[in-house]
Amino acid sequence: MKKVLITIQGKTLILQYHVKSGLMRKGVGWMPYIEVQSSWELTRFNLRGLTPEMFCVNISDMVNVRGLLSGVVENERQLPVARWEINQDDYRSALKVTLSHAQIVELLAALPGYVEEVDDEFVEFEAQVIADAAGDGTASGYRLTIVTQDIGDKIAPYAYYNLDTYSADSWQGYPPPAAQHELIRNALASQLQAISDAGVQLTQVYDATDYAIAS
Repeated sequence: MKKVLITIQGKTLILQYHVKSGLMRKGVGWMPYIEVQSSWELTRFNLRGLTPEMFCVNISDMVNVRGLLSGVVENERQLPVARWEINQDDYRSALKVTLSHAQIVELLAALPGYVEEVDDEFVEFEAQVIADAAGDGTASGYRLTIVTQDIGDKIAPYAYYNLDTYSADSWQGYPPPAAQHELIRNALASQLQAISDAGVQLTQVYDATDYAIAS
């Protein structure tokens, strides 16, 4: 059960949350987000100026933005209203999508930038987003890899990407100029949304770009 345990005014209350299939930007990556649902029981308590909806958004933000699985809800004056906690195992289970590699390939193979699969663990995408003005075939873009099996503590399907430079008919492993990063990430965000819309909900997207080699 997707639930939040609330301790408020000496009593215990359970709220439910839903995992949303859309994508929320988090730092330089994207991840699914949760929405904590209000209940009629919550209206019985003194929320110190918060509406039940504001109370639930407060918890959702702490999970989605700050990555917390427990904390304290505060009102606008930063006075404590209630304590809350989400079971870590339940939360990880809620994020897990049980699609096989073959199912993921079937859902995503028609999307732009798909690279023919070569194994049963990774799904690759690439895109040349900004072409060099010289017209010599040089471009800047991204490479995106979806991992379809759990590795270590990472729950599949998750992904990592590289901002990269393309020339001489291959990716160079060298990040584009910093001024181009925003445009490339915007294109990447659109691709990630298309992946979500196709029915594949990624648990996390990591930035694997080696920025140090350009410094």
